[in-house]
Parts: sequence; structure tokens; C-alpha cells
Amino acid sequence: MPESASLLPDRSQFSEWVADLYRNLYDLVYLRTHALAKELPSDGSGSRRDNGWQLHKLLLDVVEELDPGADAPAFSPPWRRHQLMQSRFVDGLAPDAVAQELAISRRQFFREQKEALDVVADIIWKRATAGWADTPEVPGRQAQDTPVPLQRLELLRVEAARVKRDNRYARIDEVVDGAIGIMGEVLARRQITLERALPDPSPVASVDPSVLRQMLLSVFGYLTAQAHDTTLGLHGRIRGKHVELSVTLASATALCDETGDADDPLTALEEMAQLSQAHVSRCYAEGRLTGYSVRLPIAQRTVLVLDDNRDVLELFRRYLESSQYKVVTSEQPSEALRMARELHPDVITLDLMMPQQDGWDVLQTLLNQSETRDIPVIVCSVLKQKPLALSLGATAFLEKPVDKQTLVATIRDLT
Repeated sequence: MPESASLLPDRSQFSEWVADLYRNLYDLVYLRTHALAKELPSDGSGSRRDNGWQLHKLLLDVVEELDPGADAPAFSPPWRRHQLMQSRFVDGLAPDAVAQELAISRRQFFREQKEALDVVADIIWKRATAGWADTPEVPGRQAQDTPVPLQRLELLRVEAARVKRDNRYARIDEVVDGAIGIMGEVLARRQITLERALPDPSPVASVDPSVLRQMLLSVFGYLTAQAHDTTLGLHGRIRGKHVELSVTLASATALCDETGDADDPLTALEEMAQLSQAHVSRCYAEGRLTGYSVRLPIAQRTVLVLDDNRDVLELFRRYLESSQYKVVTSEQPSEALRMARELHPDVITLDLMMPQQDGWDVLQTLLNQSETRDIPVIVCSVLKQKPLALSLGATAFLEKPVDKQTLVATIRDLT
């Protein structure tokens, strides 16, 4: 039970509390000072900062509990309720985007959002009025006397291990846009100006987008909780085969630089980074801690180029390698087919007019082999045969001569 008398409102006002908390899910300053944070069981540390993280984690846990499981029919009410809460509040998507994702009208979205928030409020209300005695144990959760930072670390580890199996890629600018969208109101409320500079074109990193987003949000939340009326810089730079993202406050802003500080996100970030082949570190300016940087491996997706013209091979190589693609080339259809089976490239570009074996035969072989049938094939030819190429199974068709912008954009769309 809370140490002091409960200050919970009536059930109707409590629903308004919960809706407001989800709208401010990533505003740690707001969460730590909210009345509900004071109702949570004490972890023994006495830290008001920990209350913000503890409430943040409670809100995330309840959304996770709404998940009806893999056996639930897609678009059923329980499935839709969980997906709505996840997309709208955890991922920070706009109402129109969530409505489109769920294939419902905007009007229906707001009706279902209210119903979902009522369900969540009911879950939290029952636990709060019972003194949190019926809060279920969830995977990765420690006992209530375990310090909140360890609970948070365990949750991050479980989540990162789960999503790591997906072997997905993150386009840096898209993930950054999503994180900024979630934190936009917090930045405005704290009068923090964002300065952003990212590489163009945006690199693709070998990390699950949700892991990278949570890493950025963790840093955003920590830094904005300690700052007001200042500048937050988000900068990206390519260093060899890595992209480095740094999130820093103006150097005049004083940050706590004590290892083990309850809110310091570095420990949790390091755990997530290890599972994503990334590296995190502190940033300093003029001897002061100003923020954190995340270094991620650039995803070098492989493109196999088959063409009997060496000038075309060299041209495509220059086009693609400057855009962070790994390029393998071949003049011989038989060799290209072998490379496709062994390397399983992300995309194949295919010329039609070759002396030993024309591209139509190669295309059919690729589509008929189990090892290669799922590889996108872009037919590149001087022949005006787009309808035929697409009808025979090509994924896209580009008429030669092909310029860099068109080639890169087509491959990026496919990958």
C-alpha cells in the first residue's frame, strides 16, 4: 500500500487521468510529478525520478497485457484494442495513420480509442484501489523491492532479445522522424529548440526500428527532463561502415555525470546496443556531459548486377556503392545464377540481351528455383518490354540508359 493516504479521484475522473498520462507517456517530468506516481508502491529509494520511470513502465505493461496473443483473429475487437494503444501511444502515430492501419474511419478511431482507454483505466483502477496487490508478474519483472532501474533494464533486455530475431533494418531518418513526433509536445512544453542534421541520403542501419526508437526516446526523455529553454541537437554522421547519432543539449546545460544515477539511460542503452551490434557513449563539451551518442552498423544490402556490358557493370557499381549498397557483378548468366543461390542478394538487376543466354531464360530460372524465387528482380534493358517483363515475373522494369537517381530509388523501394 502507499505510505500515505490515497488521493485517488472518483472512477470517472480517473479515466481522464489515464488518458492524460498516455498523451504524456514520454514526458518524464510530467509523469514523476503526477498524482498517480505518488500512489505507486515505494521501491525504497525515495527517488522522485524513479517514480516517473515506474509510472512509465506501468503504462507500457498494461498495453502489453492487452495483447490477445497470436491466436486472436486479426481485426477482432481485442486485437484492434491492443493495436490501437500500441500504435497511437507507444509508437506515437497520428490518429489518421492509426485509422488507416486498422482500416477504420477517423470517427470510429476516436470512439475505439476512448473504449480502449476505458479498458486500460479499469485495469489500473482495480490495482490502485487494491493497493497494487493484484498486479500480475510479467516476464522480466523483478519483485517489487527490486530497484526500478533494474526492472527497466530487465524489460529492455527482454524486448530487445525478442525483436532481434526479426533481423530488420532501420532507415535512420524515418526512425528519427517518429521519435521527434512522439516528443514534439514535450519539447514545446519545455521550450526546447531542436537542431537536426542527418546524412543525405539517409543511411539504413542493421537494427530493428523499434529498438532504435526506444533508444532515442530513452535519451530524449532523460535529457528533456533536466532541461528548459535550451537547444537540443540531433546530429548524424557516417564514419566508415557505421552511422553515429548524437543527441546533446547546449553545453551550458548542467547534467548529472555520476555513474549509476537512477535516470542515467547509459546502462539500459548498453544492454540494447549489445544485442544490436551497436555502441553507446557519453558526449562531452568543455568538460561537461552534454548527451549521448549511438553508433550503429550501416546495413550494406547486396545487389547482384548481371549484364554483358562491362561499362554498365562499372556504372551501376559506382551508382550503388556511393549509396551504401554492396555490389557484386557478373557478365555470365551461369555464374550469376550460382551467385544468386549462394549469396541470396537483396535485389538483382538483369539485362535482357546477352549472347550466351538471354535475360528471359535467366528470369524464369530465378523464379523457378526455391533458393531465388523470392529475390526481387529489376529488368534493365534498351528493349521497350515493360509489360512483358512484369507479366513474366519481374518486380520492376527500367529502360536503359538508367540514371543513378532512378536506379537507387527503385532499389530502395524494393528493400
